[in-house]
Amino acid sequence: MAEPAPSPSDEDRFAELVAAEHDRALRLAVLLTGDRTAAEDAVAEAFARTYERWRAGRVDAVGPYVRRAVVNQVKNQRRSIARLRTFEQRRGGDDRGATALGDRVADTDAVVRWLSRLPYRQRAALVLRFYEDCTEQEVAQALGCRPGTAKSLVSRGLAALRAHADEDAADQAGHERSDAAG
Repeated sequence: MAEPAPSPSDEDRFAELVAAEHDRALRLAVLLTGDRTAAEDAVAEAFARTYERWRAGRVDAVGPYVRRAVVNQVKNQRRSIARLRTFEQRRGGDDRGATALGDRVADTDAVVRWLSRLPYRQRAALVLRFYEDCTEQEVAQALGCRPGTAKSLVSRGLAALRAHADEDAADQAGHERSDAAG
């Protein structure tokens, strides 16, 4: 038997919730995926799944529910996103001719690049903790793990980001030395 069509008031109320949460969910997805198109797909799917549960009365707080749905959707898409990212990096070439390290550190692209090198769970933990300003408990809830695990993921992720920044600094210094010698 087919389900009854939702009342326009349900659709209107959910549209208001989407309008209130969409930009935040999209920013989260972009940071998690590194790709706007994949992020938009993840957010659309997350809202579609949220609507089904919301309409059935199983969603109390839409914001946290959508955040978790986006994290799960990105996690489910990560293999195809990783393949696309690998293709884009190959097509993009190396870092020769890049701007100075001080400019790159200030540039969001450098941070996104460093984040893209991290394992998914570390990247998600860092984005949730520092970009979304979630508590460790909220990070753990969004990732479906214990708070201690979330704290560990954040710690390891920060250490890896520092290592990537140091690698880029060393590479930049090597390029500057070879340019000065040549």
